[in-house]
Amino acid sequence: MRASEPPALSAVFRQLDITPDYPVSLLGYFNDRVSTGVLDPLACRLAGFAAAPGRARGAGVRRLLFVQIDTCLLDDAFAFSLRRALRAREHGAWAEREVLAFASHTHTAPALARFYEAPRQDRYASELTARIAAAAGEVARALAFRAGSSQEERAAAVTVELARGRADGVCFNRRWLLRNGRLLTNPPRALRAELDRPEGDVDPEVNTLLFRGADGEPRALFVSAVNHTDTVGGERISADWTGALEREIIRALGRDLPVFPLLGAQGNINHFDPAADRDQTCPAEAERLGRVYAEAVLRALPAAVPSAWDRRRPPLAAAVERAALPGRRIPAAELAEARALLAAGARGGAGEELTASELAEGSEAVRRVIARELQRQAPARRRLYRVPLQVARLGGVLFCAVPGEPFVEIGLALKAFGRAAGFALTVPLGLASGYNGYILPGESLARGGYEALSVAGRLGGSSAAMLLDRVQRLACRCR
Repeated sequence: MRASEPPALSAVFRQLDITPDYPVSLLGYFNDRVSTGVLDPLACRLAGFAAAPGRARGAGVRRLLFVQIDTCLLDDAFAFSLRRALRAREHGAWAEREVLAFASHTHTAPALARFYEAPRQDRYASELTARIAAAAGEVARALAFRAGSSQEERAAAVTVELARGRADGVCFNRRWLLRNGRLLTNPPRALRAELDRPEGDVDPEVNTLLFRGADGEPRALFVSAVNHTDTVGGERISADWTGALEREIIRALGRDLPVFPLLGAQGNINHFDPAADRDQTCPAEAERLGRVYAEAVLRALPAAVPSAWDRRRPPLAAAVERAALPGRRIPAAELAEARALLAAGARGGAGEELTASELAEGSEAVRRVIARELQRQAPARRRLYRVPLQVARLGGVLFCAVPGEPFVEIGLALKAFGRAAGFALTVPLGLASGYNGYILPGESLARGGYEALSVAGRLGGSSAAMLLDRVQRLACRCR
């Protein structure tokens, strides 16, 4: 893109406290955990952008709305109900392609979907949808008012600056090849001597979009990082390390402002260091990661530069497509094995927390949960899935939204594409607009591991390459 003066944008930012004041089932582990209290609050952050009046040609749009929710995932049903609510006139009449809704992936928030043994929290989901819709309506009205008044438009004007950084030593590929050729996700410490090498790469980049008001003061930050948000554990509600990230940045800047976490392609990436002996699932670990990521942002901000854009293009653009992607087959032998396991009866206790680490240790309790989930999913499996893929452009920044947990290889490929296509920055965005489980290349699917299980994702091995191709084509429409 040809660099020019920054686009004329106005913006409205809102932040809602969405912490429930009643017990809820927490989503993220195999077993059902009912909350026993609150460690730190959950938030929903909204950022609405409007371009100066003009013809929105091609993929150009006059508005964009980013909705970030502190939750583990947004399944298809919740994403659909939210889109339907936002289409209502009183809530802003937001078109589907104008809205990017995505999760922070915290594993200590109310279940907005059924996930293994955790039931969907219908009351909370309904209340949350209504609150987001009302806030989106306020954002739409504020943008419309400001666009109609030159004085107010100046007051709401924002510039976009980019700061590039990295955080080393906090993200690891969680899929390990053992010396015997076997692959495990989150291998236990007992197998440390048997580890050969991680299956793939990591992405330590921490890229920040800084939005400044007309007075030059920061008004909001978008922080793009690639890691799982599962460091707290337990039964207390928490935003995990992304909440600590915001608190650290607010403390350092001395200004209360929303910090939007944008989780990238983290399907095979987490914070577990296989060489470390410390407790890596506790509140102190969340604070540590939040601090490390905040320090990466703060180091990079002094070198932030205005986002380059092409003045011949609309400052805002967006496109959406429902791509037909092949489903992941559940073999008949696998179903028969699940039925046999359940028919044999339980042996041993279930434990307090059942995660992929317990699966790697051979936990029968986890295997039984997976067997029940396999039986539940099997009748609903399809040969093809219509998967909503979205891209949006804000000035020179490209956002690529994927409804699931793509592997880091997909995110790195999208970033490489964005550089070649001339975008100032490309932000892969997972856990957006729905959920299809783990999205992994065919070679990773063949090697096994938790993410390759039939219950862990519903898209087949060729879907990753097809998805990548479709997203790139959508991005070209937004150039």
